[in-house]
Amino acid sequence: MAIPSGSGTEVLKNNLQMIISLFSLQGESIDDPERIANLKDIQQRVQSMALIHEKIYNSESIGKINFQKYVKDLIKEIFQDIHRKFMKLF
Repeated sequence: MAIPSGSGTEVLKNNLQMIISLFSLQGESIDDPERIANLKDIQQRVQSMALIHEKIYNSESIGKINFQKYVKDLIKEIFQDIHRKFMKLF
């Protein structure tokens, strides 16, 4: 079964990115470290959903997602996020 393409998929992708951006903006206006950590956790979860959505969208079939590549890409995203946070400290 091929994954249907179309504007609905792009809308979902854009909406997930918008949610991630809104959480990022919200975090900039909060001083409480616990609330910031909670927002970052939610942001990472949405990022994970966006990544799996991208993998499903780019696969030939829902049943044929390359899980190993997904995990590698997810780890790469996490390390990039850690690097960005580290660079903000300096």
